[in-house]
Amino acid sequence: MEEEEIISCNPFRKIKVKFKENLTLPRIIPREEIEILLNYMYNCLKEYDLAGYKYKLRDIAVVEVLFATGARVYEISTIREDSVNLNSGQIRIMGKGGKERYVQISNSSVLAILKKYYMENENEIKKSGCFFINNRGKRYTEQSIRAMLKKYAKQAGIERNITPHMFRHSFATYLIEEGVDVSCVQQILGHSSIKTTQIYIHIAAKKQAEILREMHPRNSMSIVDVA
Repeated sequence: MEEEEIISCNPFRKIKVKFKENLTLPRIIPREEIEILLNYMYNCLKEYDLAGYKYKLRDIAVVEVLFATGARVYEISTIREDSVNLNSGQIRIMGKGGKERYVQISNSSVLAILKKYYMENENEIKKSGCFFINNRGKRYTEQSIRAMLKKYAKQAGIERNITPHMFRHSFATYLIEEGVDVSCVQQILGHSSIKTTQIYIHIAAKKQAEILREMHPRNSMSIVDVA
């Protein structure tokens, strides 16, 4: 249920037992599949569909923000209009237990699509108070975001079952692979304990193996192999 995002926290984590549960690594989306998905969605904007244009903008904006911030799907769904500064790119996110944090979007392309989405939907956004809205002018729900992702992934020819939470896992893993300190990733994700964030180090170990295989100084040493 936790993996399928039906519940946000596994209650069994609080139960002390004598056996040790096997570590389940979070599922991530390969970088190339994120590229395929976003390229497909942007190409959909080029299709002439005046009525659906602003909703296509919204869907792209949601996916871009999921990947840009690593936020949980309910955090994205409940972003308020006054929580987004489209000039600075700063977004206020309300996390678990009412904890708020600020996440910075610095990518100019992501900011541009957010501004375009806002311009096309400004009246409805202001009326509802929610930043991401559905075609009835109400909050764009978590269930709708999951269904939207599933639809676009299928249309893009991606066989993997992509969920919003996989963007969070991918965001954290790829930042750590790029050398970002785990404590910084912890703050961005809004984890209360660094132990929760450290699971991504195990996934990033695959990247470490690749780096060591290709760049270890032993590779360039002239050593006689007598084996």
